[in-house]
Amino acid sequence: MMPVPRTCPTPACCLHYTREPAVRLALSTRGMPSSDEQSSPESSFHKVYSVLSNNLNFYRLHILYLTFTPLIFSGIFYASNGRFHIAYIDALFNSVSAMAVCGLASVDLSSLTAWQQTILFLQMCIGNPVIVSWHSPGGHP
Repeated sequence: MMPVPRTCPTPACCLHYTREPAVRLALSTRGMPSSDEQSSPESSFHKVYSVLSNNLNFYRLHILYLTFTPLIFSGIFYASNGRFHIAYIDALFNSVSAMAVCGLASVDLSSLTAWQQTILFLQMCIGNPVIVSWHSPGGHP
């Protein structure tokens, strides 16, 4: 049997140095996930969940919510152009304004289609302070 070099970084690289089956089995299973664990979608779900649960907090979730929701809705708003064409920058401004429930508008709202007005109304509903702060970090009394 050949000696194991002292600079061996992991037990897996020592497998080719041993000829005894018991030692080879012990070295191959020590600290290494099985092939079932590596290919299992459940383990990848747990990895993603652990990364998200460690890095996302109340503040970051709200920043993501208030950033990506108007972006998505502005794309839908812009794609729903009717007789009066509205530029994307105006669609984005109106979507952010509706999400912030501040009431600013860069276009005449009567020139919007009924669907575009509905989109703005839905954003006002999901962007109001009650919905945004529904789950507070302190919990309920």
